[in-house]
Formats: sequence, structure tokens, C-alpha cells
Amino acid sequence: MGRILIILLPFLLIACSGEATISLPQPIEVELSEAPKRIYAGDKAVISFEVRGEGVPYLKIDQSMGPVILYPQTSGANIEFQLQPENTRQSGTYTWKLVYSEEILQKGTIEVLPKVDEVTKIETYFGPRSIRAGGNDFSMLFVVPTDIYDNPLPDGTQVDINRQMDNLHDSVGIAIKNGYIWHNLYSSDTTGRMLVSAGVGEVSGKELTSMITPSNSVNFSIDYTRVHEYADGNQVVEFFTDIIKDRFGNVVSDGTLVNFRVTDQKAARLQTAGTTLAGVATGRLLHPTEASKWSVTAYVTGESKSNDIELSFRTAVEDYDVQFSEDNRAVQIGPMHGFMEQLTPDGLLITLRLYDEQGKLIDTKKTNSSKGVGAFELQERFYKNGKYKITITAAGINKEFQVALGNDELE
Repeated sequence: MGRILIILLPFLLIACSGEATISLPQPIEVELSEAPKRIYAGDKAVISFEVRGEGVPYLKIDQSMGPVILYPQTSGANIEFQLQPENTRQSGTYTWKLVYSEEILQKGTIEVLPKVDEVTKIETYFGPRSIRAGGNDFSMLFVVPTDIYDNPLPDGTQVDINRQMDNLHDSVGIAIKNGYIWHNLYSSDTTGRMLVSAGVGEVSGKELTSMITPSNSVNFSIDYTRVHEYADGNQVVEFFTDIIKDRFGNVVSDGTLVNFRVTDQKAARLQTAGTTLAGVATGRLLHPTEASKWSVTAYVTGESKSNDIELSFRTAVEDYDVQFSEDNRAVQIGPMHGFMEQLTPDGLLITLRLYDEQGKLIDTKKTNSSKGVGAFELQERFYKNGKYKITITAAGINKEFQVALGNDELE
């Protein structure tokens, strides 16, 4: 207990001493002398007060870029705060507060306006950059003009939009609202370029371009060409369209895909495709290997179709020989000759089907002709000796034989 009293004694002596004093803020009174209501971005501004008392307050400026603290220049009973150009570059509402000893003595606002006489930049956004002809599709132009400090211009400022299309020039003026303008620019009925620019007063933006492409294609016609009408499986038939256009007479864009669909007399389907160049598309198919009748129609998917055309192919091979070895295990087909008595082109498909005595299909073997001849070998390890039915199919001609594998019986 004695120790505690000894420690506390010096503090009690200091507290009771008349030499220890606490400095408190002195009360002051202020009266606003000067404060602008509106200035332009980048301008200087002065806010001054008449002060009665010994204290010196400071000025706090709140704006969108954050607060700024200013200390005064004093001259007798007057204090003056100066906002420099670097403090006023951002347009908008600035709120000022005169603060002394954490107390707000005065407050007010300054409206900083964009510097409309120094427009330096026009931000433009334009798209899409490719639209379809016909007047229903459009590109949108979005414009944000700014002053030297990148502040959007005030509402009501006129932006002039200029357009050149189809050798015609037109323009329209639109007032800024909320710092920007937008405008839809519709396509014409003809393809080409639409050139657009925007300007404010003497300041112009860059040139912008939107391509007007053809609209959906309309129905078209097709035809074909070929070297001959024989089903030799070697030559090519070429299908081609007329010039495909849209409903306004514009030739469709290069690269438009056209599908040629072929259906034969057996309802089998074939397909080829081509892309347009100068509005014309071509497709190619090999001749069939047997007599056929084709019906052909072309389509631009989801847009248009062509007329139907019919073409027939005559058999190129009238007949062929089939020869068997002594044990009937080696089979040779041909030589096969075409419509000019020439050997048929290499690659002609030949099919052999092997059936047992009850007519059940045992195996199907395929080969392609070479120098007009095709061959099969029925090895004993796969097909035991006995009676079988063999059918040969080539160039659409079927031949049937009853054979006994392992001996020379043949029907």
C-alpha cells in the first residue's frame, strides 16, 4: 500500500500544480465573401471568407475523383482558397465544406461544366459491320463527344451524323442526352458500302463502314453437262446453277453453299455440294456403274431451291464372261468391254455372293476390276467342298451359277 502511494504522489502534485494548462480551440465566426456557382472544366476558382477570431479553418472539396483538402492564403481578416486547373478538370458537381475543429462552418456547391469550346475527341462505336440488304437490317452508331479533359458534352449539344450510300449523301442532327447519342442506320435494297461519320461543330470523327450484303436468295435454276450418257463409273457429270440472286436482284455473296441432292430409281440418295462464285455454284458426281435414272434438286439451306432435273444413264457393259477353274475355287470375271469395245476403266465394282444348298447367304466378297478383269479365290480352309450357289454382279448385270467346290461340276 505504501508503494502505491509513493508512485501516485508525483502525478497528484502535477495535477494540482498551476503550471499545467490545456489549449482549447478558440471560437471563430466566418462569413462567405466569394464562391462561384458555375465554372468550366480546367478553370481556376476562388472561394474566400471573412474570419473573426484566431482560428484558421481548411476547405474540403468532394467530387467524383475523390476529396481534396485546401489550406488558405490569409490577408488580415480574410482567407482565400484557390482551386487550380488540375483540381477542376472533371466535370460534375463539386461540394465544398469549410471545416474548423471538426465542425462544418460553411458549405456549398460548384457546378463544373464541360469545356464545350474545346471539343477534341469524338468516341464512336458502330456495328454490326455487315448487314443484309432490304431495309430491315441496320447498324447502330453510338457517339460520345468529349472536351479536352475527356468530359462528356452537356445534354442538348447537337451531333451531326453524315451517311453516304448508293451514291447518295444524307445527314441528320441529334441532341446529346445523358452524355451520348445513338442512331440506327438501315440498309438499302442494293449491296455495297455504307459510310458513316459523326461531328460536333468543327470537330469530326473518323469514317466508319458497314457492308450491305445480299438478302436471302430466291429460287433458281440448275442444269448439267457430261461427256456421255453411259454408266461407266469413270466420267463425271457436272451440275451448275444459273446466277443466284436475292429478291432485290443482288447476286448472292461468294461462298454461299449450294447442296445438289440426287435420288435414283431405287430411292438411293447421293449428294454433292458447291459454293458460289459470281453467283454460280457447281457440283460434280461420278457416273454410276449401272443403268440409272437420276432426279436432281439443289438447295440453299433455309432459303431457296431449284427446279428438278432428270437424267438417265445407259449401261456401258452389255455382257461379260465368268470363268471357273477345274475345282471351281478360282473365279475370273471378264474381260469386260465398254460401249466402244474398250476395256472398262479400272475400279469397276464386282460383287460375289455365296449361298449354301438351302439358299442361305454364307459370304459376300467384293473386288474392283483391273484392266477389265476381276477375280475371286474361294479357299478350302474357308469354304469346304460341297454344292453352292454363286451370284456375280457387275455393271448392273447379275449372273447365277450352281457349283460344286472341289470338283468340276458347274451348272
